[in-house]
Amino acid sequence: MEIIELLKIYNNKGSELNISLVSFIVVYLIYKKEFKELSKYLNNLNVDISNQILNSLRFNCYIEFEDLNDLSSIILSSKSYNLFEVSKDDITTIIEYLNKMTDSTYRTKTAKTRSLINARLVDYTVEDIKLTIKYKVLEWSGTEYSKYLRPDTLFNDSKFDYYYNQMLKNKQVDTWTTMK
Repeated sequence: MEIIELLKIYNNKGSELNISLVSFIVVYLIYKKEFKELSKYLNNLNVDISNQILNSLRFNCYIEFEDLNDLSSIILSSKSYNLFEVSKDDITTIIEYLNKMTDSTYRTKTAKTRSLINARLVDYTVEDIKLTIKYKVLEWSGTEYSKYLRPDTLFNDSKFDYYYNQMLKNKQVDTWTTMK
C-alpha cells in the first residue's frame, strides 16, 4: 500500500495531524528518492503546513534545499541518513553479543529488538553498546535483576542512556577483560 493511501486512511479515521509522523514520512520519501510520491503527499496537506514542515526539517538539519519548488533538489543531511542507514550486521553483532553474555537465544530478526537497537545506534557505537551490556551483566548476573538482561530493558530509550552513563561513571570497563 502506498504511503499516500495510508495517510488517507489515517486522516479518514478523524486523527489529528501528527507533525512528527508527517515529517518522518517526508524524510523517508526523500531518502527513497520518491519525489513523485513526495509531491503527492505534500499536495494532500495545506501549503502552509507543507512549507512549515520542510523549513523545520531544514532548520533542524535533516534536509538541505535551495528551492522549495524543486522537490528533487532536496537532499538529506547525514543526520537523516543515520535514521535509515544502520548496518544490519551491527544489530546482529549486538544481539549475538547479548546472547553470548547472558547465555540466551534472542533472535536477530525480531522487529522490536531491531528497532530498539537501531535507535541506540544513532547515538552510540557498537562498542559503547557492548560495554554497556557487559556492565549490566556484571552488575545484575546472579541477582533478582538478572531477568532484566533482555533487549526490551537494556535498549529501551528511557533506560539505555542511564545504563551507559552508569558504566562510564564506574570505570570498571578495564577490569572486565576476563569476562567472555
